[in-house]
Amino acid sequence: MKFDLKELKKITILYVEDEGMIRDQTVSMFDNLFKKTFVASDGAEGLKIFNEHINEIDTIISDINMPELSGLEMAEEIHNVIKEIPIILTTAYTDEEFLLKSLELNIYKYVTKPLKIKELTMNILEAVKKYRSEKDLTNKARFLLNKQILAKKEVSQLQENVNLNQKELNIQNDIINDYVSFLKLDNNGIIQTVSNKFCIVYGYKKNEISGQHINLLSENKSLIQKKLLESIREKRVIEFTDTFITKNNKHMKLFCELHPLYENSDGLVSGYNLYQDTFIP
Repeated sequence: MKFDLKELKKITILYVEDEGMIRDQTVSMFDNLFKKTFVASDGAEGLKIFNEHINEIDTIISDINMPELSGLEMAEEIHNVIKEIPIILTTAYTDEEFLLKSLELNIYKYVTKPLKIKELTMNILEAVKKYRSEKDLTNKARFLLNKQILAKKEVSQLQENVNLNQKELNIQNDIINDYVSFLKLDNNGIIQTVSNKFCIVYGYKKNEISGQHINLLSENKSLIQKKLLESIREKRVIEFTDTFITKNNKHMKLFCELHPLYENSDGLVSGYNLYQDTFIP
């Protein structure tokens, strides 16, 4: 990859390092390379800065061994908020346990000290370009999803068949399937089908989760039941935020849109579409 200084000047990073001398030396170089560098001296401070500047930060570079909160613990907390944001971990030595945990947490890179700034900078540029590309695809998926929701609403209101180009519709469905966490439920809350993105987020295979009740995924079972009833009573899309649980017992706070379905002629709800996205406070 070409070393593009103009592209680097568009990147904002969070750098977390507890050793003062290393931190000061590295920050002085980062300040000349990147648009902005947020600096923290431990994982707890790094997590606080991330939450305060969540919409600015493009990537995180952090030491592993730190007081208060380790780099791995901080990375896990950050990925519970934004799963896709790239995190590069640094350490003075190689430890198999850290490597395995890094893979589990979807860490982008694991590099040893002393840091080679040029190599690290190239990794940062590569990580941010990939991250932004995935964000663009996700935004496109949301746009297409909104188009489909509006189209379905018009069909329901006008009782007319909308002639959509089948090839374009298939492309849209493929993008939504890969980039939007989606569940289809029957009128009792039983999961009928899920998207590929759902499987990635939750760690389930489709045949493992089909036929299970939505309560299996919800930390607050009474809330999800309340929202199902509310969407029937008010006959509209219900938006809410709840904490959901992955197959590996990870807890994620997600923004949800619950759409009641009326696929039968009797006017009764036949099921629900549940769309989920990362919750950003």
